[in-house]
Amino acid sequence: MPIDIPELTPDVVFDALRNPRRQFTLAYLRQQDRHVTLTEFARKITAWEVGSSPTEIEEDQVERVRVSLHHSHLPKLADLGLVEYTDDDRHTVSATERVQTIEADMEIAALVDPKKYYTG
Repeated sequence: MPIDIPELTPDVVFDALRNPRRQFTLAYLRQQDRHVTLTEFARKITAWEVGSSPTEIEEDQVERVRVSLHHSHLPKLADLGLVEYTDDDRHTVSATERVQTIEADMEIAALVDPKKYYTG
């Protein structure tokens, strides 16, 4: 692992996944077998957030999400080595193999029913 990519400790992972857009990003990209353009991905995430079809959303909504992904969410995930994000004219994004590491941890954690421990 390169020196500048941090270890995926629970604190690092939970910090990265505390935002629903980053959760959706990793879940969606893991289902793809290709690089996805930022515009295409912004359209998908906008549709998911508003609960509509990607063809029924307005372009200004997509643009706001695209800017948020480009300036905030994708750089954070790329810094952790979870996505590859090209900053060229196409702006493509894809999940890395490193996502599998946190998937295994999260699936194990999902076996614990939090209500069992936190309801009184």
